Amino acid sequence: MKKTKLLAFSAIFILITSVIIAIIIYKSVQSITDSEEVHFHAAFLVYENNNLKDFSEFKYMHISRCSEDLEHVAEDPQLEKAHLHDNIGNIVHVHRKNATWGDLFFNIRYDLPQNIMANVNGIPAENILERKIQPYDRILIYYGEITEITQKLTQVPDIEEMRKAEARSESCGN
Repeated sequence: MKKTKLLAFSAIFILITSVIIAIIIYKSVQSITDSEEVHFHAAFLVYENNNLKDFSEFKYMHISRCSEDLEHVAEDPQLEKAHLHDNIGNIVHVHRKNATWGDLFFNIRYDLPQNIMANVNGIPAENILERKIQPYDRILIYYGEITEITQKLTQVPDIEEMRKAEARSESCGN
């Protein structure tokens, strides 16, 4: 009886230890994967009560810090995930794999209400803030009183506008 309890305890201990090790390995791999550098763009618009929000103001922009010899200085990994720059307030620049729309709004310090609705590439979508940003996505986010959704969808920047943003320099004010 004592031997059976000891074997059962040992088996449970080994199982729990294995699960903990697996979780640690998974988190380590996920952390490395999430920090992988990428570079792509996606477009978005936000409407509150039929009013288009303007994110082109300086306060929403990500400004790269540079050293005196114009080389990039180490950046904040969170800010590098998804941000705006060049006073373009409707095209997100993504520099880390697995960046979400929530990362963008966190980084620009803009709180969206709980009751937001969204369309991704013209298709209604839920949980937009948890959704990973994909290259050339076109997102419409709206809340409050809203009309003419179809017309608003056509106003989200298209791939040509995103490519124009891609052509602009991101290097230390050059």
